[in-house]
Amino acid sequence: MNENTNENKNIDPNENDQNKYETKRVTVSELQEGMIIARKIYTKMGILILDKGTVLSEATIQQLRRIQDLYFVQIMIPEGSDIKMNNQISFNRETSLSHKEEQKISNEKILTATAMVESSLFSDGVNDRILKEHISKVSDFISDEFKYQSSVLENVMVGANASEEIAKHSLNVAALANMIGKWLDFKSSRLNSLTKAALLHDIGKIKLKEKNPDIDEETLMKLHPHEGFKFVKSLNSEELNNELAQGILTHHEREDGSGYPMMVKSDKINQFGKVIAVADTFENLLSKKGICPFEALYSLQTDYFGKLDMNIVIIFIKKFSDFYVGSHVILSTGEEAKIVQFNKYDIKRPLVLTDDGFIDLYEDSSVHISQFLYS
Repeated sequence: MNENTNENKNIDPNENDQNKYETKRVTVSELQEGMIIARKIYTKMGILILDKGTVLSEATIQQLRRIQDLYFVQIMIPEGSDIKMNNQISFNRETSLSHKEEQKISNEKILTATAMVESSLFSDGVNDRILKEHISKVSDFISDEFKYQSSVLENVMVGANASEEIAKHSLNVAALANMIGKWLDFKSSRLNSLTKAALLHDIGKIKLKEKNPDIDEETLMKLHPHEGFKFVKSLNSEELNNELAQGILTHHEREDGSGYPMMVKSDKINQFGKVIAVADTFENLLSKKGICPFEALYSLQTDYFGKLDMNIVIIFIKKFSDFYVGSHVILSTGEEAKIVQFNKYDIKRPLVLTDDGFIDLYEDSSVHISQFLYS
C-alpha cells in the first residue's frame, strides 16, 4: 500500500486551509471513506504506508485494518462533509448498543422455547411423535429468531448468568451450533439437521437417568453420547438422519483421541460432532465456570488447542471478537472501558478506551478485565 495508488486521491491542505478541516484521532475501526490522513502512517520498520493528505478509499481502509499493531490514526474531515462520527468516546451504553438491542429476542420467546425443550426432550412419558414435532418447532424457532450473531450471544450470556439447566443449555448450544453452521456455509437442510443434533446432544443423559436414577456423574458423562445415539436411531425418522445421530455420538470426542466414548481421532469425528463440541465447550465455560466471554474465547484458543477442531475455533473466535468490539467492561482498576481492538495473540487482553484515554492491556499487564457488562 502506498500513497500513489490509483485508489487514493491526495490533497495538500496548507496552513491557511486548516480551519476548513476538523482534525480527530480515531481508531482504525472508525475510519470512513472520504476521511483525509492528517499525519503520515509508518510501519514499525519505518516504511511509509500512507502520506499526509491521502483521501481514504474503502479498499485502503480495509488494508489498514489488517495491519497488526495499528490502533489509531490522525485524520481530517472537510467542513460540510457528509461524514458523521459516532462519538466513539461516549460511554452511553444505550447508544452504543442500540443496534444490538433491536436484534434481541424477547425473554418471553426464550422462556417459551426453553419450556418446549424441557417438556418434550427432557421429561418422562412424552411419546415419540410429540418429541419429533417439538424438536422441529424449536429448530425452526432458532433458525427464525436467532438470525443475528448478537441475538445468539445475548441469549447465551443471559443464560450463563441465569441457569445451568439442561434445557437452557441445549437451547444455547443449538443456537451457537446453528450460527457456526452458517459461518461454515452449510446448506439449509444440513443446517437444520445440525441444529436438531445440537438440541439433542445431551438427550442420552435423560435416558440413562430414566433407567437408573442413581447413576453417578462420571458414568453418566461417559455413556450419554452413545445412549443419545441409540435413542435417536430408535426413532427411525428420516428427519433425524444418520449424520445427526453421529453428531450426538461424537460431540465429546477430541481431535487428539482423548475424548469419549470411542476415543477416536480427528478423521473419525463427524463434522456435526466437531461443531457441537465447540458450541458445547463455549457454553459450559460461560454457564458452569462463570467466566467472562473473553476468558472463554481465550480458553478455546489455548486450553483446548489440539482437542477441538482449530479451523472451527479460529472462525468462532474471529466472528465473536468482532461482535464484542464496542462492548463495555470494568477493569481491575475499577474504571469502565470500551473494547476497541482485540490482540490476536491474547484475546482476553484487548486495546480498551477509558475516559482518560487508550490502554493496551497486552502491553500493560498490571491491568486486566474484571467484569463484562452485559447489556
